Amino acid sequence: MPDKNLDICAFCGKTKEDVNKLIASDTVSICDECIDRCAIILQDNDPKTYDEVADIAIMIPTTKIETIKPIKLRTAKSKHMYVGTKTIYSGYPNNHSMLTIHGWISGFTNEANLIIDTYGWGGASGSSVFDEKGRLLGVLSAMDVGTGLYGMPRLIPDVIIIIPATKIDFEALDILLDK
Repeated sequence: MPDKNLDICAFCGKTKEDVNKLIASDTVSICDECIDRCAIILQDNDPKTYDEVADIAIMIPTTKIETIKPIKLRTAKSKHMYVGTKTIYSGYPNNHSMLTIHGWISGFTNEANLIIDTYGWGGASGSSVFDEKGRLLGVLSAMDVGTGLYGMPRLIPDVIIIIPATKIDFEALDILLDK
């Protein structure tokens, strides 16, 4: 069994010397700064910040990635999200090399999420989906589920649900990143 280092926050990697408080369970620790970040998200019941149904998670690296130069993120507005808009996303399905998948917006869910006609695979959730002008349309959330033989649920890998960028609260993310 691996050693458990309860003197380091499992979320940001800071040691107990770097923070005011470090709260530990039997298996993991979290610092007061990460708890504050979570509290900001949870206190705001606005679905743009915390959306239990959409299950959006934004990963914030704990160390600077020196090998990648970030570009300015451009997000699509609602007017850019219409049936027929071409889409593109990339990922590493099932330990293959990177694949880039093209598609298009084919409709909308009752919750105003995008439905795109493309190909999805288990593990693609969280991929950023862009339009052909490089604007972020949203985050890949799930494959649609239909009914198969004998009424059993069946994944439909060419009908993909996207949480639109308009539901992401970038101001709340900036607050988190500036802490």
